[in-house]
Amino acid sequence: MASISQLGRRAWRKWAMDGVSSSGANKPDTADIFPFVDAVGSAIDALLSAQGAAVAKADKSSLDAVAGDYANGDVGIVYSGPDRGIYKHNGVGWVFDRILPEDSAQQFADAAEAEKLAAQAAKDEALAARDQAAGYVNDIVSEKEVPIFSTISGLASINVDPAMTVIQVNGRASATDAQGGLFTTTNTGSNDTFSSGDGRTWYRVSDDRDTAWFRLRNKKLLAIVGYALLAGTAISIACQGDSLTYGQDTVSSDRIGPAAGHTADRASIQYPARMHLRLNACTNSSVNVINMGFSGDTAKLSYQRWTSKPSAQLVILMLGTNDANGMAGATFSEYCLFYEAIVRRYIQWGIGVVIATPNAVSLNNANISQAQFGQFAKSLAEAYGCPVFDSVEVLQYCYQPDVYSDSIHLNKYGYAKFGDAIASFLMSGVLLQPARNISSACHFQPMRGTEGIGAFMTGGTFGATVTQSYVISGAAMGIAETGGYSQSFYLDAEVADVYIAGAADGVTFELSAPVDASGKGINRAPMKNAYQRGALETTRYIAAQYIPGGKTYVGTLVGRGWKTIRLVGKGTGNGVAYINEFFIEPKDPREAGAGGVNFNAAREEITVFNKPAEGASLPTAVSLDGDVIIPLPAALFSRSNDPGNYAATGTVDVEILAVGTPGGANNGIRKFGLARMDNSNLVGIWQQSTSNAGVPLPTAAGVGFTPYDQGPGSLNKTRYPTTQEQGWLWLTFSGTPAGYYKITFKSAAQQGAEATALYAPT
Repeated sequence: MASISQLGRRAWRKWAMDGVSSSGANKPDTADIFPFVDAVGSAIDALLSAQGAAVAKADKSSLDAVAGDYANGDVGIVYSGPDRGIYKHNGVGWVFDRILPEDSAQQFADAAEAEKLAAQAAKDEALAARDQAAGYVNDIVSEKEVPIFSTISGLASINVDPAMTVIQVNGRASATDAQGGLFTTTNTGSNDTFSSGDGRTWYRVSDDRDTAWFRLRNKKLLAIVGYALLAGTAISIACQGDSLTYGQDTVSSDRIGPAAGHTADRASIQYPARMHLRLNACTNSSVNVINMGFSGDTAKLSYQRWTSKPSAQLVILMLGTNDANGMAGATFSEYCLFYEAIVRRYIQWGIGVVIATPNAVSLNNANISQAQFGQFAKSLAEAYGCPVFDSVEVLQYCYQPDVYSDSIHLNKYGYAKFGDAIASFLMSGVLLQPARNISSACHFQPMRGTEGIGAFMTGGTFGATVTQSYVISGAAMGIAETGGYSQSFYLDAEVADVYIAGAADGVTFELSAPVDASGKGINRAPMKNAYQRGALETTRYIAAQYIPGGKTYVGTLVGRGWKTIRLVGKGTGNGVAYINEFFIEPKDPREAGAGGVNFNAAREEITVFNKPAEGASLPTAVSLDGDVIIPLPAALFSRSNDPGNYAATGTVDVEILAVGTPGGANNGIRKFGLARMDNSNLVGIWQQSTSNAGVPLPTAAGVGFTPYDQGPGSLNKTRYPTTQEQGWLWLTFSGTPAGYYKITFKSAAQQGAEATALYAPT
């Protein structure tokens, strides 16, 4: 690539093909000037990047003049004069930080001089070619709704078509000076204005600062709000959008009248209000929410409607449904232009931006074209560092008539579910860090919010006690009697069962929060033929009395999307509850959930024992005499976590394969069952079948224990294990011949847990 010097010398060369120098009629060609301008810009960007700076000016007064365009912590440079140095923004203005090295200052000065030379030459070129190149509205984007002009200076003598209220200008003095942008006749509050030849005043919609500047600024603004939410500081959130943000519902019998300034009825619950309720209930922040939704608004109309900075630190934007339907003459390119303008304006105002995609129309059954608008919204969010909330997935697991009031708008159940999901999205920590998608089994300690899983406590304590905790990390969270705790995350699975370890009887568990007892808005398995036996999302209940300590099933989550598991204390006078660990385990929908009153989902658990141990070559045959010991199958744990409740256990099917016995006399297969018959630790043996009476049968079987950190070599066979001990199943054999033995244990593990008494459906 040519250097800046080479490019400049080429543009302003002292020769031409005909031998005439580059002046007069042979003035520099823009084809030569533009590469030079681009190289200068890249050089300045590189210099700024090297110093970690956002802006560089020749003197302090010029830097002070743009202080309002930058935020606390930004870096600015003065590269000449007595005030030469590196400055930091303190939220009000620029404060000297350190000296700028002389060689760096000279580089900035040289680049600035080159840029000035290029701008002047380009300006001369633009003025000379103004009428020919961009004098009239001929260069129109695809739908011909936004004309493009070359320069602001050229527009001073141009009469713009009266029907045009929005124009795109490439530059100010030249088409390449990076001072152009989108302008409108609507007063946007911008100080950057100009008049066209017809006397109309044009206001800047957006500026052409590098998108990276906006992205970094937005990331900082979002982080401030995310930290405030964690710290319990008061925050204000604006929700700007169309009728879905407003909460329009003109059908439901329980709808309410229009809000002030509106004409359409609305549902008794709107998503911003529900989000407000959830954030205030689950966090220690005082959260204020402003509903800036307006029925019928497209991106352009919304931009023109909300021209004043709201009193908020965060905005959630959800636009596109009306644009996709072509309302108010909206087109895709218009949507793209104005949505970006809205994002840039909020970031420039100092308000962090979150983007929600347009919601599904008729559960996405009839709006394929609308997907393009949602896809652009995601791309826009990526460019500007905006967290994306995917609206389409919120209601995909609901019975459609329960949540929609018409093919577009929701009822109170739909809006409430939407508000809950956005609250979970914000509480997951997406404002500070990328969220962790849970797609496979995971477990995590309470109050651990560093893994993209949000954690909020509204009354309680957290610490570690290895001796008293039921998990090896020693984690122990206490939920105060009137306190609460929540975990928020993204479930990237169709169904997942949720478990805890701790002492939580009397605690209110909430895996979803339906509006009322009607069951409307609850996620469930999509197939009608599995409606009763399929997974149904757990709602809210008070945990039953149980013996604490096991891995205990508390409910089921259904449907991909943002989730919050919320626990509320036992109530005044009922004591503190303790949680040591959470477990989220995605499942096959047929294996998840609590099932019915008298039936439960389960999975097959198989353990295989070999004696002698298998090796690369045939080992020496051995006797089976003594104890065969394996980890205690889940079916032999009491599902009430009470060792004495043997009725809450299951059966284990055992198959013994014997080969290689002397003369084959004891070769064959024997099958039998194991089951707890009373509250002792002994297990009954029930023979089913055998191919050879000589295949060994155990003389006794039972349950034993060891300390959790010790293996079966220290097995105690006298009692059932406690919740802090390791359980084992033992079988005793005697008088068996040498041979090769393979013992297979099969049982049904209900929800894959040792105990499931916290939740029983009614």
